[in-house]
Amino acid sequence: MRRHADISAGLVVGALVGWCTGVSHAQPLHLNLEASYGPFRAAATSGGVGSILCLGDSLTFRAGGFFEAFQPMVQGAYGDAGSGYQGMSLWTGATNFDSWEWMQGRINTDLFPHRSLDGLWMSAFPWENTVATFALRDRFARVHYAVEPSAGSFTVLMGGEEPYTIEAVGANQLGVIEAAFDPEEAREVRFFAHASGAVTILGAENRNGQAGALVHRAANGGWGLPEFLRRDWTFDAQVAQLRPELTIIMLGQNDPDFGYSSYLIGMGALVDRVRAAWPAGRIVLVSTYDSGSAHLAPLANAMREVASERGTGFIDLYRAGGRYQYYVNAGMVDADGLHFAPTGGASVARLIFDALETGGASLGNAPCGDVDFNNDGSLFDPVDVDAFLSVFSEGPCVPAGATCDEIDFDKDGSRFDPQDIDAFLRVFSEGPCL
Repeated sequence: MRRHADISAGLVVGALVGWCTGVSHAQPLHLNLEASYGPFRAAATSGGVGSILCLGDSLTFRAGGFFEAFQPMVQGAYGDAGSGYQGMSLWTGATNFDSWEWMQGRINTDLFPHRSLDGLWMSAFPWENTVATFALRDRFARVHYAVEPSAGSFTVLMGGEEPYTIEAVGANQLGVIEAAFDPEEAREVRFFAHASGAVTILGAENRNGQAGALVHRAANGGWGLPEFLRRDWTFDAQVAQLRPELTIIMLGQNDPDFGYSSYLIGMGALVDRVRAAWPAGRIVLVSTYDSGSAHLAPLANAMREVASERGTGFIDLYRAGGRYQYYVNAGMVDADGLHFAPTGGASVARLIFDALETGGASLGNAPCGDVDFNNDGSLFDPVDVDAFLSVFSEGPCVPAGATCDEIDFDKDGSRFDPQDIDAFLRVFSEGPCL
């Protein structure tokens, strides 16, 4: 355990004075979480299925990111009802197609006409028998396709069923193909486009037939507020089809051109759009983590204000998660300096999940670490205070021989500072930060 023997008694006294006088926290770290999370919890525990839709950028999309850890946390608590939403693309299950015959949405960009929940979709040019295969993730799925005035017809072949033809021409609306496979069958659907018009396959909602939770990922690399605001009508139709009890929106890293006022307007518009698509659902806004960029703090404040004005949930990950150097010191950031390492994605997922589960109580009043500092299994006891303060004195970690936790307690990336003492002691005056 690292110790610092040069901290003066005056510094500790100063920290104690700060603790006793209290610290003002003008900005809450969470808003409206119980009301926002309650409908999902009720649906997921009623013997049916509750669903969460996660809108985000590469911090949600990439392997090792927030979603990869968050989905199993939710399903571990409420039951696994399936894999959730899966966009149709080269990166998410589309196979056996000719790229000259199928136009497709891509990762790390947003191609016109800005289709689908996550920009991952495939449209066949109107050539006869243009074929593509969609490898689904669960035994049961609802495949989404676009019905449009300019669309044509296509043939569907899956499992042991006879092929059948779908006419997709009509007024703009979402078409749904119900897919079901025997346990031993390959979970593949093949689409043969005809020469009568274009065919657009958007994605699929995967289910396993069990009760519990579905957690849908609708994210893409490099995306921010503009990408979600420019989605075409298929976005709204798919949100309505998924019927999520809760939509989590975590954005900000890719929005450096926004300030507080413009983000307030834009994020409000996105909240209004999601609500209009599925009025029965609730929304939680999550500010992105502190990656060291100066543009992020005003955006976090704007998200808080949107949540306050519209009554949505809010989690201030930017402040509650700790400063950027804390993530770096803890090895939670990938080699590129921005994206999460698996430990970072898991840490953020845990913070968000615990905040939802506790109505924000887990966030406390400040970004703090584990207050069982001497790891004896007893929280909030005087021995933990002694153990913490011993790091800043010449004595051993108390009790003798115990292993004490990391002492960057306020997660600002700087160890051995008075702010760490203040943050630790505040736990014993204002409530837990666990």
